[in-house]
Amino acid sequence: MRIAVLIAPFFLLLACASQDALDAQYAGAPLTAVFADLGPPDEANVLADGQTEYIWRAAAREDGVDSCFTRIVTDGGGTVVSAGKSDGVGRC
Repeated sequence: MRIAVLIAPFFLLLACASQDALDAQYAGAPLTAVFADLGPPDEANVLADGQTEYIWRAAAREDGVDSCFTRIVTDGGGTVVSAGKSDGVGRC
């Protein structure tokens, strides 16, 4: 139990680092670059402010469904304004 308490902050830091890395990789990039890396999205939704969000869901895992998904938001011209992993409520 003590070990779990000690390593939990490490995994939280790692999750934030991978989140920031995803945003740094795609922010400002054209949507075509994201499609080239991730393939076609599983879902696309036009948001009220004119931006579009694209969702890529991971395949189901052996132990259940992975609730985290990749979310890319573009402006009206197809340029990425944000990228990250989410479970629909917050960052993963």
